[in-house]
Amino acid sequence: MAITVTCPSGLKGEIRKPKVRDISELRKGGNSIRAYTKLLRSCWERTLEKGVYNWEGDPNNVPWSEVLSGDRFYILLQIRVALFGPVYKFNVTCGTCGSRFAWEVNVEEDIEVKPLSDAAKEILAGQDKLFSCTLIDGREVQFRAGTGRMEAAIDGQEDPIIKFVLPRIHSLDGQAQPKQIKEALLDMDQDVFDHLQAELAASECGPDIAILARCNCNATSRIDLPFDRTFFYPRSG
Repeated sequence: MAITVTCPSGLKGEIRKPKVRDISELRKGGNSIRAYTKLLRSCWERTLEKGVYNWEGDPNNVPWSEVLSGDRFYILLQIRVALFGPVYKFNVTCGTCGSRFAWEVNVEEDIEVKPLSDAAKEILAGQDKLFSCTLIDGREVQFRAGTGRMEAAIDGQEDPIIKFVLPRIHSLDGQAQPKQIKEALLDMDQDVFDHLQAELAASECGPDIAILARCNCNATSRIDLPFDRTFFYPRSG
């Protein structure tokens, strides 16, 4: 049975539950962007509205590498809801006492979904699709939207502080070479870098995966919704 989903950007379509062969392929691919892209392609049945996207050809042949990260994750959440319902149970390690405890969220009720802003839609409808901002130190930055392609470009060996930011920067203070941008980011004052991260986040859409979990010791931990094996294999993980 097809399930209709409307993504944060306005992309609307029908998805289906994954088959055993789809999950088997996902297991082979591990927690990779390519594996999740393949799952999205397999489970997307029909495009009803393209929203901010304007790909040519078959409307059902979505170019998933160019789809916004927020849309991609939203659809993955909906695929899981179709399989196992909205309640997601997982374990959390307390940051205060160190004990592990069970927690659960209802992904349809407890997770806020941020729509794509009108300003972002206007930029993505343009030719170059580049966002821009002026940092608090006066430097100009141009950056790209977070997409499947940007996620795939993340280098796991890169400095963890900048690895999610680096692929999205098109130019920084006139510099467009990746090595120069990397050095500029590492030499940036922390408050300026924090401002840059806020600007990147402001351009995004999708589920807010930051949640609060309370341990038996009454300490509260702020964590990101786990996106590991138990997400798609909660019973056999």
